[in-house]
Amino acid sequence: GKSIIKCPGFKCKEFVEDTVVMALCPKLYPKYRSWITNMYVKCKGYRWCVGNGCEMVAVGGDYLGNVHCKMCDSEYCFSCGSMPHWPVPCKFINVYEGDILENKRQRCVQNVRNNGGRANLKARRGQVSFNM
Repeated sequence: GKSIIKCPGFKCKEFVEDTVVMALCPKLYPKYRSWITNMYVKCKGYRWCVGNGCEMVAVGGDYLGNVHCKMCDSEYCFSCGSMPHWPVPCKFINVYEGDILENKRQRCVQNVRNNGGRANLKARRGQVSFNM
């Protein structure tokens, strides 16, 4: 097939065939094909599945709700790629997820064990402190 690389000849408007690109740059060709595929998905308004290692593409069109991937069983929002949250708009779910992360950072969930020596534990922001 045709690539997006134009012939470097003066005033030549032809595109270089994929086989020529592969022959000239065999080590870079897989990266080149991956880049072409990613550009196609992005330009068409599609979305890669967010599942770990999944290579499926969701085609949304005007649909911007939750998506379920039949290949890896992931569920996510087509618009933002985060956890399913329809009918809540994406801008609100991002604020909500930010609040959850901030709350997790503020809590101390580290287990402490004393092996005979003196230990001192002080949680973040100085809210809890004790000696063992």
